[in-house]
Amino acid sequence: GGVSKGIWIHPASIIHQGQLEGVYVLEKDNRTRLRLVKLGEITEQGIEVLSGLEGGETYVTPLSPELCDGCLVEGSR
Repeated sequence: GGVSKGIWIHPASIIHQGQLEGVYVLEKDNRTRLRLVKLGEITEQGIEVLSGLEGGETYVTPLSPELCDGCLVEGSR
């Protein structure tokens, strides 16, 4: 077997809304945007993202109750 080069994310970063799944992506203006994603297999690496997230994008983990679509994140790391 080879090493998969897909996008893998931590399970704590996934938000579930009904049957939809998404992640909060940090935009250049330090605002979070809810992005719907299609998930693949679950492994020790995390959960594979099949679509909805590009490599190199910053996503928020772990989730907090204050997060919302369009929220300003101060002191982002």
